[in-house]
Order: sequence, then C-alpha cells, then structure tokens
Amino acid sequence: MLGCAMDTKYYHKYFNTSTTLVRPLAPIRDYHLVLDFDSRDTWGTLSSKRSNRFYLNYDIDNILLTFKEPFHKQEPSFDSDIIALGGFQLIQNIEKAEYEELFRQVGQEVRAVKKAKVHIELGTFFD
Repeated sequence: MLGCAMDTKYYHKYFNTSTTLVRPLAPIRDYHLVLDFDSRDTWGTLSSKRSNRFYLNYDIDNILLTFKEPFHKQEPSFDSDIIALGGFQLIQNIEKAEYEELFRQVGQEVRAVKKAKVHIELGTFFD
C-alpha cells in the first residue's frame, strides 16, 4: 500500500499494478532533486572533502500529509507487516504549530497500529 501523491506515468513505470494506492493518481506537482557525492568527488574545480547529500524539495501535496487519513482508514484491512513513514523533514516549512499538530496526529495513529512494525525515517530538521 502506497500513501503518497502519485502520478500515473510514474506509477506505471516504477510500481506493479497490484500496488494499492490510498489516493487516486493525479498529476505530480512536486519536484525533488537529490545530489549525492562521495569524498573526493569533483565537480568542475570543486572537490568534496567528505561524502554528503544535498536535497532540494518543492512538494505541495505530501508536505501536508494528505495521504494520512485515507491511509489510516485502509491500513487495518490491508494487514501490513511493516509500515514505513518518511519525508517528515518537508513539513517543517509550514507553520510550527501546524507541523507539531501533524506530528501529534501521526504519533497517535502509529500508537494505534497493533500488528505491523513501524519504521519512521526522519531527515534533517533545522527548527
């Protein structure tokens, strides 16, 4: 089960059609650019001293966790073994009180999961 905004083109390219989506397919309105580099990689005249990763995100759908309610409703009937949650670093670009409320809601929903193991991946937060 996949709980995020998903474009028809990418769904058919990267996922088996048996993948359950909690939201209908819709045109993608977000952009994610990830630059990975190892130590001593070069780019023109620049050389990195250590490996690192640079993210540039513009995501207006997933930032508000719009998948959260339909996912939570469908999860019990899906009988998941594991639930992986990620991308929370994107929500820090909204008002602090709003993202704190989203975290509180997600925390309640994760505690309500009885059977599945839950993996939460957090990126870098600056607040």
